Amino acid sequence: MNILVNGLEVSVSGSNLGQILEELGYVDTVLVTAVNGNFVSVQERDEFEIKSADKIEILAPMQGG
Repeated sequence: MNILVNGLEVSVSGSNLGQILEELGYVDTVLVTAVNGNFVSVQERDEFEIKSADKIEILAPMQGG
């Protein structure tokens, strides 16, 4: 299915957010995720179903000073 990840169209085979993150190479990485503008917690990712044309935002925390 085709979805948008950080504004780029991507074709994925996974059906939930956890599978899609793994498919895209986000394994063992601290991330913040949102689908269609709504925050999805780490605990919800494996149960959160993704549909074609969903918009996923993936953000990694940055350190600064």
